Amino acid sequence: DLVTINGVQGIVFQTSPVKIVSVVESELLKWGEYGVVTDATNSSSGLKNMNTIKNISNWTSQYLAFKWCASLGSNWYLPAYKELLTIYDQLTTLNKTISANELVTFKSTYYWSSTENSNNNAYVVDFAHGNTGFSYKYNTYRVRAVYAM
Repeated sequence: DLVTINGVQGIVFQTSPVKIVSVVESELLKWGEYGVVTDATNSSSGLKNMNTIKNISNWTSQYLAFKWCASLGSNWYLPAYKELLTIYDQLTTLNKTISANELVTFKSTYYWSSTENSNNNAYVVDFAHGNTGFSYKYNTYRVRAVYAM
């Protein structure tokens, strides 16, 4: 279902608890500072990772993927690795709903998760083939935000 939260449209991808993914997405953005451990390592709660990043001074200038999600409004966040996999698992249904409403479908490319792998890497999901892995934090990928009810 297409819903609007604080003026931002999203589609429900999980019902318990209810979570939505934004129908807008970023241009290519870097995850954050290369060589820095942030402790944003939660694999299932992007909200916890977002709060960890927000506790870093100058986070809005260094963690652009997180900043973009926060720019959508209060409680929007960069999804954790497992949340992003849940979104990917429903990609066909999500894109049908997005297309039916003449909005921007997911691209066949990599999307950042909020889950850090090491001081140099964070997890990504390939929305073309479902491949998963991690990439250097300075690489640029697309971002979709999540909102938990």
